[in-house]
Amino acid sequence: MIERRKHTKGTTTRTKQRTSKSIPGKNRGKRDRAGSQGIVLYGVQACRAVFEYRRNAINRVCFLAGSRPRFEDIIAWCEKNRRPVKEVRQPELTKIAGGEHHEGIVFDIKPKPTVSLKSLLDEGAGKSSQCLVVLEGVQNPHNIGAIVRTCCFFGVEGVVVIGSDSPHLSSATYRIAEGALEQTTVIMESNVEDVVPELERAGYELYATSPHEATSLYTVQWPKKVALFFGAEREGLSPQLLATIANRIVIPRKGALESLNVGAAVASVLTEVSRGSTV
Repeated sequence: MIERRKHTKGTTTRTKQRTSKSIPGKNRGKRDRAGSQGIVLYGVQACRAVFEYRRNAINRVCFLAGSRPRFEDIIAWCEKNRRPVKEVRQPELTKIAGGEHHEGIVFDIKPKPTVSLKSLLDEGAGKSSQCLVVLEGVQNPHNIGAIVRTCCFFGVEGVVVIGSDSPHLSSATYRIAEGALEQTTVIMESNVEDVVPELERAGYELYATSPHEATSLYTVQWPKKVALFFGAEREGLSPQLLATIANRIVIPRKGALESLNVGAAVASVLTEVSRGSTV
């Protein structure tokens, strides 16, 4: 049932009336009508990816004053589908986004529905060639976003994040992923003990990145189904997890530093896996 609103003096459009109390920045932290926590998303590429692949997840839209022609299709859809949309000036949009790098557009969106590892593995059961990336202890949202973007580029089927306290990814992760989150499945797992057995039962061969007692990345003959494990930059993979994975690989180094940023490590390994035509 649609609630009918009375027009008040000074209100020129129904869109303005609806949006005056429901823009993303003023409702940060509140729950949307479906009961799920909203994500404040900004940046042209990230917002357009949601509009292309998951537009029904859009709760509200704010855009920079004077930029309507750039976002006319989004604005028209919002007005047609009764989504609040508002044109705001630079200071307000910066406040709504929580930073200056909004590129003129901010969405409030529903997070992607949670997916279990089992459902992802069941979906890919009939595929002969698959690659998954598993992250343990990687908490930095910018790192996770950059890794998801890299995985999307290489066609990785899914990213499993172990040890996260949150069932959903942050706004910063969505932003850094530049739209890749709409095309790559990300699974948040709190219990590491469940991940390895499920992957092994699904026929994946597991490879752990480690600088100790490991085989050079450049000598590996990659299997058709592979799961690649990466740990946080300082700690690496936990001893408990390493003890369950027989295959250990290392990126050979020539300089003084022992390790790469985890995002760079993922890109380096996936480049080699791709050369082996596994991904």
